[in-house]
Amino acid sequence: HYFLSSPLFQGYYKHIWYFQEIPFSVKVCLGFLNIDYGVDVLLEDKRGQYIAVQCKFRSNEKSKLNWSSDKIAHLFAYGTKAHHCMIFSNVIGVDEVSSIQ
Repeated sequence: HYFLSSPLFQGYYKHIWYFQEIPFSVKVCLGFLNIDYGVDVLLEDKRGQYIAVQCKFRSNEKSKLNWSSDKIAHLFAYGTKAHHCMIFSNVIGVDEVSSIQ
């Protein structure tokens, strides 16, 4: 809903889909299976580029996301055919391993 309602992104994205809403033809193009392995939302911008988004919510906003325990690697492994990958979260950052990826 953030990408739909934020004034920062008004008119920027052509399509915004939850994983289960992504059209079959787009899933085939991006090599997605019918099971979500790290892509929670897919954005398509006005240029036709796809941005795979993984959403992570934590009760402790002062924490950092961790490459292995938060399974951030799944986004980069599963979203290889997307033009960009994005992590959307409410925490202050990511661990050192994740920031280099």
